[in-house]
Amino acid sequence: MTAPPNTPSGYPNKYGSIPFRFPAAMELLNVSPIADALVGRRLWDSPAVIAERNILLGPDHMARNKLIQEIRTRALDQARSNMQVWVSDDDEDLDSETEAAYIAAEEAAAAADVAEERSADM
Repeated sequence: MTAPPNTPSGYPNKYGSIPFRFPAAMELLNVSPIADALVGRRLWDSPAVIAERNILLGPDHMARNKLIQEIRTRALDQARSNMQVWVSDDDEDLDSETEAAYIAAEEAAAAADVAEERSADM
């Protein structure tokens, strides 16, 4: 997750690229076959991608909502796990601002979970 040498237009990247990996970049691997296909980790003709595509674009709203909830849950679990690794790898204690931001993110994620459960029940 570093800046590429060229922009999408093919011109050299000469404005503001950093020569190191972005510190807050987080890998979310195998969250869903469609997500993997979007970033080039899987082929679009993979049976798993096709099956997930059929659910997402199919007529069954309940199956679609269930799949989306599962994908969000997997992504959130991986993000939380990655955050725990970052926190445990940090040699120094979190400063109060970072700790407050982490707690706020956890609370927002919990509130989103509750909202999703309520909307799924309807």
